[in-house]
Amino acid sequence: MVFVGNQVQTCQDTSAINYGGSLPCHYYQQICQDTSAINYGGTLPCRYQNFDPAPTVSLRADDTSIDFEDSTQIRWDSDNATYCNASGGTNGWAGTKNTSGTFYTGSLTSDRTYKITCYNNNNNNSANDSITIRINDDNDNYNYNYNRPEVTTRSATNISAGNATLNGQVYGNGSSTRAWFEYGTNNNLTYSTSKTSYGSGSTNYNKNISGLISNTTYYFRAVAENSGGTVYGSIFYFNTENTFVNVVNNQPTVVISADSTNLAYNSATNIRWFTTNASSCFASGGSLGWAGVKNIGPGSFYTGQLTTSRTYTITCTNGVGTSTDSATVNVRGQVVTTPKISPPKPTPTSLVLITSSVDRNQPIVPTLDNTRPHPGDEINYTVTQLNLETL
Repeated sequence: MVFVGNQVQTCQDTSAINYGGSLPCHYYQQICQDTSAINYGGTLPCRYQNFDPAPTVSLRADDTSIDFEDSTQIRWDSDNATYCNASGGTNGWAGTKNTSGTFYTGSLTSDRTYKITCYNNNNNNSANDSITIRINDDNDNYNYNYNRPEVTTRSATNISAGNATLNGQVYGNGSSTRAWFEYGTNNNLTYSTSKTSYGSGSTNYNKNISGLISNTTYYFRAVAENSGGTVYGSIFYFNTENTFVNVVNNQPTVVISADSTNLAYNSATNIRWFTTNASSCFASGGSLGWAGVKNIGPGSFYTGQLTTSRTYTITCTNGVGTSTDSATVNVRGQVVTTPKISPPKPTPTSLVLITSSVDRNQPIVPTLDNTRPHPGDEINYTVTQLNLETL
């Protein structure tokens, strides 16, 4: 027992199994009593599994027994499925399918089994079903069709919003054969191209179709016929392009120009801009004072004296879009004048004057020592006259 002073301390919690007894209080372990809980009999709280029923699928055909080269419709429905996948069959049956729908088998010449499996992504469960289409055994048909043509559908090319080229291959099997294409926006293939003769051998052929709806899926197949009968290729499909163009009115525009785009060194010009539908403009690049917020114009800016080429850019916006334009001012290089320097004068060459006596009234002709001067030398000489009569 626990004593405080002379008093005995007891458990006062009425939910305790030892209520009124000595401390500490004791309790029953609380457990889950719900039999539907996944932790029934375990510690609280009870836990439950999310219930998501397994998927189901049902596959059927309008006719399960058809004549040679006849066709039928495959139909399916499912419950609790998120997607389905088809296999087997022919003429485009295999692949991802909606959780319910119909499928046109096309012309059948042999027994075909169509299978579909549907899945539930939430619980990883699946269900499947299948059906077989039987072809009636008609010996007359087989005897008659021994030389039937063969035909193969090829992928479409040159696809645009309203046009496409359908491609195929045909083999006449020894008989003159015509071939064409059937196409449409579903497996019913409500349209067809013209029939063209391709001889009795093997030939690749194509047809251009137009007037298509943009952004639409089209289905098509190759078809051939000769004296042995008509045969159908597998159904292919293609998607036309989208012609939607987002035309927005009131887009801003801006045009920028310079009074002169080719300046001499240290010259200046004016930049001018014009806008439409703009709510604000901002300039960048350029020279001192150009960059920053600009009015929506018309406006002008004096460049100041420029010593290098500069590009002036302006961007204008509104609530719809943005427009940018730029102008470049080219500056020619600085012209440097070099003073003309005269070559130095040659140093005079001293010459020896050899004189001789002359008669009075006759010119004095100096005789030079030609072994010393050179062509181009400056010649300085002195003439001294002596009057011999005075001697």
